[in-house]
Amino acid sequence: MKTEQTPEEVNAILDRKAAWIAAHIRVKMQRAKIHIGPLYQSVIAKAIRNGANVSAIIIILLKYGRYRDMGVGSGFVRGSRQLLGDTDFLSARNERGQLRKMERTPGRFYSISVGWAKRMLAETLQEIYGEGAVSSIEQSLSGEIKINL
Repeated sequence: MKTEQTPEEVNAILDRKAAWIAAHIRVKMQRAKIHIGPLYQSVIAKAIRNGANVSAIIIILLKYGRYRDMGVGSGFVRGSRQLLGDTDFLSARNERGQLRKMERTPGRFYSISVGWAKRMLAETLQEIYGEGAVSSIEQSLSGEIKINL
């Protein structure tokens, strides 16, 4: 039989999970080649307390991180004729002379990580509170159960 965890132990577990979530998002960002700059530095996961107990875990990052995660945007230009020279400048244009745009691809560092973290936290909370409730019910029952018909 598993013993019930104290609120301090639960808070410590949730603090570690919050730190792990932030580290996991940063690893995913490195794989998406977003490993420097303000977006990478802005990732924070905090355990918010309501009194002595953790009531929520929030993830903070710069707003454009969500757009980068989804690959939103119309693209960006490849440079000027002065910078690129005639051949590179013309290769960036289609047969009508219109500038081609490079499509942005989704990074998927945030949405997948957060979805996975939600499932992991649900399992952790189920272990903490579900098994704690069962063990407290088992302890409150006496060794003998009597059913009268």
